[in-house]
Amino acid sequence: ESVGITSLSSLEKAAGTGIDELQSFVFSGSGVSGTLTIEKRKTYFIGSGNITLFDASKGGKIDTITRYILTSDEKIHFMVSAQDYVKQCLKSPSSAKFESTVTGEWSVSRKDDTVTIASYVESQNSFGAMIREEYVVQISYSTDNCLYCQIGSQVAYGTYQK
Repeated sequence: ESVGITSLSSLEKAAGTGIDELQSFVFSGSGVSGTLTIEKRKTYFIGSGNITLFDASKGGKIDTITRYILTSDEKIHFMVSAQDYVKQCLKSPSSAKFESTVTGEWSVSRKDDTVTIASYVESQNSFGAMIREEYVVQISYSTDNCLYCQIGSQVAYGTYQK
């Protein structure tokens, strides 16, 4: 709970884990999945992807997952907002065709107040030809303002937030 994981929907022993003093588990719950390592019946490590939340060798709690997760509704909201910001940067916004928010290729992630959305758009270029380009949009989680917009290799607005 101290790292923001309030409930587990699954907890299974990781493959290849023995019954010695160090045991690893994979978990999912609270909108996140990750690994849990226990040593001598005490939590040793909790991580999700490349995020370390707890590491006993570094003093314990390092981070909370709530800085990185979005609900399903929030993801859809930011995907739609990103489409609106991309349209503002296109030569022919009315010709824009976006990936489906249900079945399309999307990457949506959050770190603190920055939500990063990446996907594809098809739209007419200045010659009238339909072209497909990848875009990356960053939006403030708290204000919904566009922080950065890149379409193809062209930065249309802002500075990328790391």
